[in-house]
Amino acid sequence: MSKKPLKLLYLSCHSVLEYDEIKLFKEIGIDVFSHGVYRDPNSPGDNKRPGIKWDVDQNLLDLSNKCEKENLTREMIEPFDAVMVMHVPDWVINNWEIMKDKIVIWRSIGQNTIDYERILEQARREGLKIIRYSPRERTIPGFIGEDAMIRFYKDPDDFGPYTGEKNQVFNISQSFKQRASLLNYEVWDEATKGLSRKVAGSENEPLGDEWIGCVDYKTLKDGQVIVPEAYEAVDKIEIKNQANYDQLTAFCKTELGLTQAQFAKLLPAMVQRDQAVLNEFQKSVTNFNDQRYLLLNTSILICDYQGRGLVGWDPPCLFL
Repeated sequence: MSKKPLKLLYLSCHSVLEYDEIKLFKEIGIDVFSHGVYRDPNSPGDNKRPGIKWDVDQNLLDLSNKCEKENLTREMIEPFDAVMVMHVPDWVINNWEIMKDKIVIWRSIGQNTIDYERILEQARREGLKIIRYSPRERTIPGFIGEDAMIRFYKDPDDFGPYTGEKNQVFNISQSFKQRASLLNYEVWDEATKGLSRKVAGSENEPLGDEWIGCVDYKTLKDGQVIVPEAYEAVDKIEIKNQANYDQLTAFCKTELGLTQAQFAKLLPAMVQRDQAVLNEFQKSVTNFNDQRYLLLNTSILICDYQGRGLVGWDPPCLFL
């Protein structure tokens, strides 16, 4: 007789980590239900990550809609073998009496304080399991131990390996500079100083031109950020004769990865700004057989691969 999969209730406070970890749990055979934005994996509660095509347990979905994570019901907990709590100690303490007969795991995310150790101390004595994010947590005064130290992960099938083709650094953070002490902004700034670098994520206005706004997940997976040096290099090439044309197409082929045929279709929109040319540009993009985001440096416009929804973009940046 085959062994039944572990049934795990996952309490989430961070949708990106939630997406990564519940996908991983499912892949290794754990029957996971997330009480977070992925309660219905097919239709998540925010758009930072896509939906996941899973069957939905309607009974669990209904139960989760009736109770908050800080005040779970025994009925919500009963079907599960284990409960994993992401980061928030109050979710452990407030629910401890009704779930301590289960395997209860507190999963840290690298933002612990002395207070967190103190709050969880009694539950730890009574059997709480702890998975740490970082070995540096062992230096926190009052450290109450760990059962494992497991870093966050990214699926190599989603992002692939570093190819070494471009000397560019890219970071995805929310409020990077404002939360400098939590996100080690000074380390990033010193380590990448003088390099081509860009930051995506919300509330990063203090970074000025280094910030490219919020980038959707598809673009993160399928695209690459072209930093200002490439943008400026294209902009400086004047199209006055065939030699200039050859120079520009060669640059776009070697540095930006466009074929000469693809770039030839885009050339009119890079040297003119009238609406007729933009209309031609929209038509040309529909002929692409791959889904790429393109921004024309002179037009300061971005559109998707089917030429829909032209919108303004500042600061200008190329997604290919």
